[in-house]
Amino acid sequence: MRKREIEALKKKQMRARLDYNNDFNREHYKQVNFRLSYEKEADIIDFLQNVDSNKDLFVTLIRKEIKRVNRRRKKESAE
Repeated sequence: MRKREIEALKKKQMRARLDYNNDFNREHYKQVNFRLSYEKEADIIDFLQNVDSNKDLFVTLIRKEIKRVNRRRKKESAE
């Protein structure tokens, strides 16, 4: 094979790998994005910059909130 053919084959393989990864991620993950204001939420930005894992923090806080809301709903439906 000539050098051009090898380069073309490498590009094709890289593209196939990228397409596979993108398809896998779309099927198995949900990406969530939001913006924070430097003016209004500077304290939160500062805090998040000093946390080891933003994802772990968000997951933990959201799961706690889900439990709290579910308990409240269960209590309200029992009344």
